[in-house]
Amino acid sequence: MKTKTLLIAAATLAVGVISSQAQVYSANIVGYVNQVSTGGQYYLICNPLTTGNDVITNVLQGVPASSQVLTWNGSGYTQYTYSSKKGVWLDSLSHTNNNVPLLTGVAFFYNPGANVTNTFVGSVPGTGSGSTVTNVLTASITPVGSIIPYGDVVTNAATINLTVPASSVMQYWNPGSQSFSTLNYSAKKGVWLDSLSHTNNPFVAVGQGFFISVPGGTNWVQKAP
Repeated sequence: MKTKTLLIAAATLAVGVISSQAQVYSANIVGYVNQVSTGGQYYLICNPLTTGNDVITNVLQGVPASSQVLTWNGSGYTQYTYSSKKGVWLDSLSHTNNNVPLLTGVAFFYNPGANVTNTFVGSVPGTGSGSTVTNVLTASITPVGSIIPYGDVVTNAATINLTVPASSVMQYWNPGSQSFSTLNYSAKKGVWLDSLSHTNNPFVAVGQGFFISVPGGTNWVQKAP
């Protein structure tokens, strides 16, 4: 899928699932997350654990040559490509940029240069077991993900806890079809609806991202395990 195609898809606003495995040691709230991805396919993911310095070289390690990361800049994507020869990430002007922030709770596109299992190592965000974290959602379409590395349906209040007002819109990326689908939130029914008005409360895997637009904005609050 070409970057140009992604830009067009972004303009129409449409969001993602990845194959992931996670193990979190809740006693110390540290652990690792494995994400299996196929070379040449785009995945909408987010950093599931904090390294303490969440820049691209710390978050994505051991990636294949020519892997790409696309971060959302509010109207389109900024692309970075990994040079295995130089061991650095390069921007579109071939300038080294190893300090691109990949923060927990912020989604980005990842296109590996070959089949790979990315292992994220770090700590669960928050100040300890039972602490809360907040992701600020806005009326503008924004790439987000669960700050706490949960894998569950978005409506589960005990985990993902994505509580939003009526008319919120989710753009969900399908890596199999390499396309977006749109879901609308019905506050009256308390469910997400697809384009045919069928209930579709999506499952968000650990480290999976999606786009969301929330009228008036809201705080997405989650509790650490």
